[in-house]
Amino acid sequence: KTRKLSKDSIYGPLDRTKFLIWISVMTFCGSNNDFIAKLCYQSLPADTYRWYWIAWLLTSSTFLVCSLGLVFGWNGGSEWRKFKGHSLFFLRNVAVAGTCDVFVNLGRYIGLVFLPASVVTILKCGSQMIFSALFRLVFEGKRLSRIQSLGIALVTLGLALVCLASFLVEEDDNSRIFMGIVVLFGVGCFGSIRNSFEQILCRDHGYDSNFIVGFRSMCSFLWTL
Repeated sequence: KTRKLSKDSIYGPLDRTKFLIWISVMTFCGSNNDFIAKLCYQSLPADTYRWYWIAWLLTSSTFLVCSLGLVFGWNGGSEWRKFKGHSLFFLRNVAVAGTCDVFVNLGRYIGLVFLPASVVTILKCGSQMIFSALFRLVFEGKRLSRIQSLGIALVTLGLALVCLASFLVEEDDNSRIFMGIVVLFGVGCFGSIRNSFEQILCRDHGYDSNFIVGFRSMCSFLWTL
């Protein structure tokens, strides 16, 4: 039986080749982000307080660039007219998502101080997946399928092994490793909350995803000022 795909289908758009290319590029860039940040952190001298402004500049510039999503998600003004119809509801959801995004970026870079970049990437992405499944079950009342439950179980086992390996392999103080793990699980939680509030606007109210990301990034940028 042929599966009918739609633009908003979880399986992706009709043009599967383009979809898979973009997913691969995003995965590559995202996986290297923490490694490059860790390299920058380790390359700085011990007296790093003079370089804090660079971290602030890079973070705020990232939010500012992402706010251009407002332009790409404008859709001839249709999104703006929809926004004016229930602006308070929209701004409340975007403000929560933008605030969570600030904590996600802040916590990720703090985690790089305590743990290797590879561990940061695994714990951040894995914990966010677990929290997303938990929110889906608790707040939306949607049960996971058997294959989804198996996947979450494997991710949980993998995170447990990574945490155990960090304590056994790393030569740093165990309290620093524990602090880094706690921070990154917090990052995963905030990331899932951010995605949930964005999903309310995109899935339930039909807003363009670019428009949502642009508004959210603008809110995050204001937090960095």
